[in-house]
Amino acid sequence: LPTCCTQSPVGPPRPTGASCSTFTCPPGYFAKEDYSRRVCLGFPCDVATDTLLCCNQALKCDLNCYGDGAKPVALAGATGSGDDLMLSGITLKECKRECGSSPECEGVVFGEAGGQCFGKKDIHTSMCQPGGGYVTEVLKARPWGKCVLMGDPHVIPFDRPYGPVLDEVTPGDYWLLRSPELRIQGRFGTTKRFP
Repeated sequence: LPTCCTQSPVGPPRPTGASCSTFTCPPGYFAKEDYSRRVCLGFPCDVATDTLLCCNQALKCDLNCYGDGAKPVALAGATGSGDDLMLSGITLKECKRECGSSPECEGVVFGEAGGQCFGKKDIHTSMCQPGGGYVTEVLKARPWGKCVLMGDPHVIPFDRPYGPVLDEVTPGDYWLLRSPELRIQGRFGTTKRFP
């Protein structure tokens, strides 16, 4: 059986119609572990749907997730302890490869200035700090997050835990969350009491 890699806009095409012996997501994506095993392996390759069904896109955030923001993971060769457990002098690509090799690692925090690589799991974006030279990439799972809707209205979205708060909204219908898995809309308007 051939090895099937899903097609990406920049990736090479792969055989269509042949059954897959292994399944690989394109760069920038990670396998939906259980789903990719059940749906993609052993079945005919379908370029149009494999990535959509069996892969999630990795998330990149301008956040530094440490402390309560994420738990440290010991990557092979890492030094230090706790939040200071890291690999030094490597590229982001090497950092992501090391995380991919660790069954426990779900993502990385990468310090661009010194090539610092911190393995992470149980990532909570609402508890992370602004990046400040660090980026967080979630590679194998979805991070925990919070959003807030309050008042007249004030909206703090998942991807902006440090604001700015969105509070100048013209009356109407708005997407609060729109993804393949979940869609939430909000209707904002005025009342006699709050014109």
